[in-house]
Amino acid sequence: MKTEKSKLAKSELRSSLLRYAREHGVCGKLPPERELAKALGVNVYLLRTCLEDLIQENIILRKPRKGTFFSSLMIQKNVTNIGLVIAEGQNSPFVDQGYEMAAALKVFSDNNCVVRLLNFSEPKQLAALMKQYGLDGCLFLTTGTSFLQKMIGTLPTDILKKTVFSFHEGDIHLPDEIHFNVVSKSAADSFRMRIKWWCEHNLTPFVYISIKTPLFDFIVSEFKKYGVEFDERFLISSAKEIPIKLPPLLKKYNIRSIWCNGTFGFYPMLFPLLDSMKEHHPVVYAPDSIQLMTIAQKYPDVRVALISSREFDRDWNVGCVAAEMLLRAIRTGKLQKNEFISPAKIEIR
Repeated sequence: MKTEKSKLAKSELRSSLLRYAREHGVCGKLPPERELAKALGVNVYLLRTCLEDLIQENIILRKPRKGTFFSSLMIQKNVTNIGLVIAEGQNSPFVDQGYEMAAALKVFSDNNCVVRLLNFSEPKQLAALMKQYGLDGCLFLTTGTSFLQKMIGTLPTDILKKTVFSFHEGDIHLPDEIHFNVVSKSAADSFRMRIKWWCEHNLTPFVYISIKTPLFDFIVSEFKKYGVEFDERFLISSAKEIPIKLPPLLKKYNIRSIWCNGTFGFYPMLFPLLDSMKEHHPVVYAPDSIQLMTIAQKYPDVRVALISSREFDRDWNVGCVAAEMLLRAIRTGKLQKNEFISPAKIEIR
């Protein structure tokens, strides 16, 4: 209980310090510690621990023989503080949608915003983080269906009004009347286009190499519309399964093609195996990328076809629209009209 009270006290002190800097900062310089502690009604020890945290985060800095200063950006009067959530709030070293994130950051930079990356394990923690860091709004990038539903069911209305979700729909379309801000893009529509092309060019039977997601059942149902037999026998969902499952499939079903859906970690296992099985000649269809081209050059006997699209342009558009929507929501305090970004056109060469 004492620990929880301590965390709460530091959180409230942090908010008071940020507010104090905006309202009373003189050239960004803070008063002496004892004077500041008295003004904020806290003891010097608690103030110092909070100041050390802010120094670590580059929000304030100490200059020898000059004093303690807030960074120039933090004391500007018209700064908007934004929370950014990727990987559904988990602490991940990877950025799944780089173009989307880059576009959002550009919009925020152009509009005098300070952006903080947020990590949390439970949706209910978001409101406390927004208060702790003095955030005006929050943007979620590439949110999945189940996570979105969990967030909507947890966040209070006042937080939802200043939160925007960039939503990866899958095959679930949102109703017209919804009570949160969302920019949606449909993976299902992109897959429909690919599956149609696949069947029109008679590339079956094939093996699908991808992490299994809720979209898998949708893909199975779409292939059935074209009379194509496709089920989990033809799915390889991890790199370690490649040497176990792929050789028997190649031999038994005379596999014509392999659809490798965008996970770079599969390539180092897939290409050497295909190169060693020269009696079989399936074509590897995979998204156009530097990683794919690099490994394909090492194994010239493996046949590769590139799946290219305008998805990068679409993702950039999603990032821009989502960031602009959030700034409008913060400015007006109202829910915004939701946006749907059309799927990208697919080209295979």
